[in-house]
Amino acid sequence: MDDAILGAAAGLAGAVIGAAGAVASAAVTGRRQARGEQEQWRRDVRRTAYVGFINACRTLVMRVGDLHGSVLTARGTVPAAEAVDAAVTAIVTEKWPDIVRAMEECGNALSGVELEGSPAVARTALSTKRALYVLAVAELERCHPMATALARTLVGGEWSTLEAVEPELRGTYRDQMDTANRLLDQFTTKSREALDA
Repeated sequence: MDDAILGAAAGLAGAVIGAAGAVASAAVTGRRQARGEQEQWRRDVRRTAYVGFINACRTLVMRVGDLHGSVLTARGTVPAAEAVDAAVTAIVTEKWPDIVRAMEECGNALSGVELEGSPAVARTALSTKRALYVLAVAELERCHPMATALARTLVGGEWSTLEAVEPELRGTYRDQMDTANRLLDQFTTKSREALDA
């Protein structure tokens, strides 16, 4: 009988140890799963911030390109100089509010990148935003020389920062557009790398 009790006790001890092991294993697995879900959620939040910034930047590029094309068309189709000025003024008046909204969206989207992204990705996003702002303001100035004061007012306190940007952000429309697109491509690459890490 002692052997039976000893066997039962050993069996019971084995069952308790096995159950404890199963509980511990489940706890570890649960923690790993929770950590994995948290990491996936953070990646999704970063991805959303990055995509929002990219879309806002592309919208701004599109709006500036639309202004540029419309002004070139007006200058090529309106015969008298006074009429050209009036046509360009009308185009700028019509299209500039959309550019300002796109600039604001770009700035708001940058906030999400700065909050959720790595410092390297945020720095690239800031450089991209500055290049796009320079492009937009410079294009307004190229379209209508009297618009300098308006452009500076619309970008507010950032104008001193924009004036001090690297020389590569100055230049022709094409140069500025190329720089802005190159920086946007760099941001896209860095954000992909950050999400894959």
